[in-house]
Amino acid sequence: RGEVVYETQGETQKDQPVVPGLFVNPSPLSTPSPKYPKALKKAHSVADVTVVMVITPDGDVLDATVVDSSDQDSSSSAVDAVMKYRFKPATLDGKPVASLAKVVCKFRVR
Repeated sequence: RGEVVYETQGETQKDQPVVPGLFVNPSPLSTPSPKYPKALKKAHSVADVTVVMVITPDGDVLDATVVDSSDQDSSSSAVDAVMKYRFKPATLDGKPVASLAKVVCKFRVR
């Protein structure tokens, strides 16, 4: 969408905060479980999918990207679920800000 969400630190800024102030991480309000893929269920298999997401100042998930996965079917199911997550947004000095978060979706046979 053309929005700048975060800035990467350079080598000279390695130990400095990107933005000074009191930062509070986002907290989950709603985290629906992903649908268990039929292929995994049929094979009685397990999978782990690591997803990185951008959380808006409103607490919605703007973008979700799979960074590690042991199964392609479970990857799409995990992204679909993560896009429905809702958060109390991160704050910087008490004001809501966009943030990055990482979640691992674990698919296990019950």
